[in-house]
Amino acid sequence: MTNYETSAVNFARLIQRHVKQIGRSDPLTALQYIYLIGLSADAPPPVGKEQVELCHDAIRELVMDSGSYAELLGDIKVDGSKIVRPSVGQRRRRRRAY
Repeated sequence: MTNYETSAVNFARLIQRHVKQIGRSDPLTALQYIYLIGLSADAPPPVGKEQVELCHDAIRELVMDSGSYAELLGDIKVDGSKIVRPSVGQRRRRRRAY
């Protein structure tokens, strides 16, 4: 009988490395990649919670590193009203409609 070692890939780290490369040039695409980390939220404890925390940390890092605050988070006008950016899904639906 032989023993095999189990290999594992740190998916969150893999995504974060990719996002670092494209984050400044295309922050919205980078954000979509980061959302993939959060897909493991329903994993058994403590993995699911850890993945959500990693996702939130990666989003914060992207926003700070890219400087694309308004593009990623929306904005607030001088009168206090919010400018909410349409989600990527909404933008894609609009493009298909034309």
